[in-house]
Amino acid sequence: MRSGIDSANLVSMWSVQGQPNDWNFFSNNFTNHIPGVPSSETALYALAKKFSSATDYVQQCGLSDFSQFDQAGTKVNPVIPFSLRFEPHSDVHTLFPKDLGQNDFMHYVEQLKTVPSGSNLYNIYGMDKPKELGGKEILIGTLVLDGKLTSSKWGDENLFFRHQKMNDDIKFHPEWTPYLPTFSSGGKCPFMGY
Repeated sequence: MRSGIDSANLVSMWSVQGQPNDWNFFSNNFTNHIPGVPSSETALYALAKKFSSATDYVQQCGLSDFSQFDQAGTKVNPVIPFSLRFEPHSDVHTLFPKDLGQNDFMHYVEQLKTVPSGSNLYNIYGMDKPKELGGKEILIGTLVLDGKLTSSKWGDENLFFRHQKMNDDIKFHPEWTPYLPTFSSGGKCPFMGY
């Protein structure tokens, strides 16, 4: 949330393929640069093709809007990370079992409600530029839960987060372009195995 202007959004995940055979929400790192998927995943290919109607950078979400204003809504000189990685903190990494022995795909919602207030959720690491350009990853903070997690009908059915295009970040850092996988207009993406 930023005073007087739209909130900043960032989207991160582990993979579009989910966590096979693992019900622990905190098992894997989340990032705004997701890995590619095997070409045998035709549904995911269709999703990538749909996303490519808006951007060739279907595996990344941008961070430049997040970096341009402080919490008071004051414009700042942006320091834009190339990528962010959210590493589950040891407070929560092993909090839940990997195997629930059931097929309730929404059980994780009930699990998340049991995370104690004040828990460290993620260590956040920022990569300043692509590795190929000498990029370094540094710890930039820890995400701490300041209350109880809860679900709500409004949150489950009406809350949406804007995905910022990586194209916006490239306007600030065109030198990153060669190190970003793309989904070409012809539907080919060597980084995704297609």
